[in-house]
Amino acid sequence: ISPVLNAMNPRNQLIERQEVVHAIDALIPFGMWECTADGTFTHLSPIWLERIGKTLEECQETGWMAGAIDGEEAKMLVTWQQCISSGKQWEHEYCICDKHGKDLWILSRGFPLREDSGEIHGWVGLNIDATESKEAEKALRQSEERLDFALETSRTGGWTLNLQDHSSYRSLQHDRIFGYDEMILDWTYEMFLEHVMPEDRTRVDALFRTATETQTDWSWECRVRRKDGEVRWIWAAEQIVPTHPAIRR
Repeated sequence: ISPVLNAMNPRNQLIERQEVVHAIDALIPFGMWECTADGTFTHLSPIWLERIGKTLEECQETGWMAGAIDGEEAKMLVTWQQCISSGKQWEHEYCICDKHGKDLWILSRGFPLREDSGEIHGWVGLNIDATESKEAEKALRQSEERLDFALETSRTGGWTLNLQDHSSYRSLQHDRIFGYDEMILDWTYEMFLEHVMPEDRTRVDALFRTATETQTDWSWECRVRRKDGEVRWIWAAEQIVPTHPAIRR
């Protein structure tokens, strides 16, 4: 059979399509999904169905939303219905409880399939497992909270300085050391120098420039004038991060 005739054979086209769908289901953890124009599902990845402990029939219409936690089901339903009625692309990240009782974060994306007339005849999309990245974000957030607590209780300020533009990221305690009750919008090395007492400013700036030029750590004491005018002694220790143009204090 010639390749041209074979490609035009509807049966062969169906087989090739099924092979593509199976490949997508195998390559992407929760694979591909398809539904009709009104949102009735005709295909869901077997891996996905097994993970949530449901059949395709149980997931028809809005059954696939069952198990969404933190009241997310109602929000998902509104967003999905808006996409169905408007033809807008679907994208939603949500958490669902799998059959083992474990939280499962999903990034779901869908695209409307249209006739030449523009009328939608179906939807196709992917469910992507976002659990690992969400757990990493949670671990990072918890780590930052513990660090903030340690800095707060020890009355120590944290500061990361970009050596290219002298902008910085600070902890709240850092700004409080300089007399600010709340985080100020911008903080630069130059602003820090303005708080250093004039008698100490030249020495501190020279130490800073030597440290950045030689890529060595920086440790010193100086007096600063807080926003309220009070003079305080501070001790600072910085570490150059060679792979990034930044100093951490």
